[in-house]
Amino acid sequence: MPELSKKSKITLSDFNPKRIATLAPEHKTLALGALIGRSVDTVKRQSPDKSQTFTGLSGDFEAYFYPYVDASGVSVTPDPWSSGVLFMPDSFMTSIIELISDKVNPDTGEVLEQGAEAVQFAFEVGVQRAGNPQGYEWYLKPLNERPEAERATDKLAAMRNVLALSKSPAAALLPKPAVTPEPPKPEAETVPASGKARK
Repeated sequence: MPELSKKSKITLSDFNPKRIATLAPEHKTLALGALIGRSVDTVKRQSPDKSQTFTGLSGDFEAYFYPYVDASGVSVTPDPWSSGVLFMPDSFMTSIIELISDKVNPDTGEVLEQGAEAVQFAFEVGVQRAGNPQGYEWYLKPLNERPEAERATDKLAAMRNVLALSKSPAAALLPKPAVTPEPPKPEAETVPASGKARK
C-alpha cells in the first residue's frame, strides 16, 4: 500500500474533474478515483472572506486517484491522500449526517436517540458530461451497499476491505482481503457540479 499524503481536507475537486473536457466527445463519463471514510461528526469552515459557512465531515478519510495520461502523453499515478476533514456536495452528505446525528425532540431538546458512533462508506468518484456551465456533474457510486452505522471502533479497516473487494482500479493499491465475497452493485448517484463541491 503506498504511503498516503496527509492533507488538511479532502474535497471532490481534488479528483480533478475538469479532465473530462479533454476527452473525445464520445466519452460521456470519467471515473476519477475512490473515496473511503469513517465519519464521526460534522465540522464547520468559513470561506476566506467569512461570507459563507460550509459544513463538512470529520473523521478518517482516504482518497485514491486513478492513473491517467496527461496532455503530453505521460502516464501519471497520483499519490493517495488522507485527511481528518471531508467536504462533499450536500446531497451526498445528508444520509451520513443523519446517521451520526442525535435525534432530538424539537420542543424539549431531549435526545430521543443517540447517533451512531461513526459511519463508514466507500465510493467510486467520477463525473459525467452535463449541459451546465462546468460541463460536468458528479457521481458517487457506492462500493458498499450504503453508508454503514458503526458501533464498534475499527477505523477504516472495513472500508478498505470493501474497496479491495470491488472492481475499482484503486483495489490494486490495497492488500488483498482475507475473504472474497462478491460486492453489491448499487446504482450511482449524481449531483450537478455548480457550486456544490466544497473547497
